[in-house]
Amino acid sequence: MRGIKKEVWKGLAAIAIALFTIAMMAAPVAESYSGKINTALGISTTRVVND
Repeated sequence: MRGIKKEVWKGLAAIAIALFTIAMMAAPVAESYSGKINTALGISTTRVVND
């Protein structure tokens, strides 16, 4: 039973590392295409406020 728990934790750690790596690689790409992404979603991330 102890070996099974160890393998489960190793598997979960591998999945977490894979997701973290994908997120770290995707963040700069999403930032560089933010204008196109915002247009496709129909949203705006900036607003000018006059006092």
